[in-house]
Order: sequence, then C-alpha cells, then structure tokens
Amino acid sequence: MLQLKVNKKLQLPDGLTSLDLEMEFRPGKVTGISGDSGVGKTSVLRMLAGLSEPDNGTISNDGNVWFNKTERQNLIPQKRGLGFVFQDHQLFPNMSVIGNLRYAANGDKNAVDKTTYYLDRFGLSDFKNSMPNSLSTGQKKRVAIIGALITNPKLLLLDEPFAALDEKIVKIIQDEILNYTKESLCITVLVTHEIAEIFKMVDYLYTIKSGKIYSRGTPSGLFTSGASGNTLSIAGIVVGNGGDNDHVKVLVNDQLLEVPRTSETFEIGEKILVNLGAGKIEIMRQK
Repeated sequence: MLQLKVNKKLQLPDGLTSLDLEMEFRPGKVTGISGDSGVGKTSVLRMLAGLSEPDNGTISNDGNVWFNKTERQNLIPQKRGLGFVFQDHQLFPNMSVIGNLRYAANGDKNAVDKTTYYLDRFGLSDFKNSMPNSLSTGQKKRVAIIGALITNPKLLLLDEPFAALDEKIVKIIQDEILNYTKESLCITVLVTHEIAEIFKMVDYLYTIKSGKIYSRGTPSGLFTSGASGNTLSIAGIVVGNGGDNDHVKVLVNDQLLEVPRTSETFEIGEKILVNLGAGKIEIMRQK
C-alpha cells in the first residue's frame, strides 16, 4: 500500500494555499482524486511521482520510504516504477509515434510486444510513423497513455487522461486501464472531475477542498449520502427491477445501481436521469 502524509504550500491563481493531506492508495485498485480547478490535484500526482517535493511529511510504499523530509530521503522518479500521463502529453517532437514508444520501452521486448497491441487497440496503427505535430490532441493523448502502459508500471498516475477523446475510444482505453490495474496489481491514481469516469473507474475517491480532504469513500457511498457536497445528475438506462420490487436497476456507465422506486413506472430500456447527492438517490425521466 502506498501512503502519503504531506504538507505543501502552493501558489495558485487565487493566492497562496497549503495542502495538508493524508491518503492511501491500494494495489489493484483505482483511486480517484477530485475537486475544483486549482485545489492541488495535479500537485498530489507530482509528489507521488517524485517530481515535486513536499515541504514536510512522508511518502512510503509497502514500508519502503520514498520521501521523508526529516531524514532528507527522496527517491528519484526513475526508481518509483511509475507511468505518468500528463495533461500536455509530454511527447518528443523530433521522434515519430513509434520512436516515442520505443524510447519509453527502453529495449524491453515485452514492452515492444505491448506497443503493437496497444497501437492496434487504440486505433493508432496507421499513425505509428507520424510525427507528433501532425497528430490531433486526442491522438497525442492516446500515444502518451500507451507509453505509460507498456513500461509495466507499478504506479500509474493519470491526470485527466480522457480529455479530447471520443466516447468510443474512451471506453476501450478505460477497459484496458482497469484490466491492467487488476491483473498486475498496479496502484492507479486518476485525477478527474468527470462523474461518469468516477463511477466507471474509481474504487475509492478523495475530494480535496481548501487544501484538505473534504470527503473520502466509494463513489456511490459519497454521492448517495451527500458527503461529496454535490448534487449531480447522470444519464442511465433502466435494465430491470430489484428483487424486493422497491428498487429499479439502472446501468450508469457500466456501473449497476439499485435506485429506490418512485410512484412512476419505468420501462426496461428506458433512458433516465439519476440524481445523486443531498443524502438521497432519485430516478427521473429525461425531458
């Protein structure tokens, strides 16, 4: 288990703030980090990666110290076994797609084999010899994700990785990341503000507000209890009735929810809205 307990001052657009956080990240699970823009979500990833140093505190993985301010310990990023997908892609502009991926593979035969698989899976086989400046934003993002996955990371850090991607390819990539996380017992950390991504991908969610942990727990537990502090509406499809006939089964982004039945009757296959938050969960027809 990866554990972080740190303090760090940040200069944000709204002024100076201080992150005071204690978080845990488990192998084989996707941990989500959410919150408003500018609360320090990306800073958490950078501290986990060793790219940014906390002002105080510790970071350890299975008892191995990665960072300890008092003891002046700070493990370099190359020894943390990580894959990192930045928001700005971080591709070498003078290398082709395959050149960037070969550089990431660093001569690892298994990584080379994975490269061919992911290029095909993510719809990039025809672009392997293309230069980054000829790619769309979404294509660059896909290359960056492949570069992170082929290195067989033990820690996968994803900073809003599905932005600028179309819905069809997003589902494919999400499934591949989920499969990799579970099969390799990777610690995956996903920064996102997208509710659909949270419900499909995240096992445990931290919400940051004013430099501190505002809420923590499973996504369904947080949103249905109101602990997230938000009331949200997400689209779903009615797929059946609960065993007690007091609930309706709703599929929301591959997540099956049982929603308390209302006085209305909903047909199987009907598209609806699920309202989450404010201490309750409700189902209503789309207008």
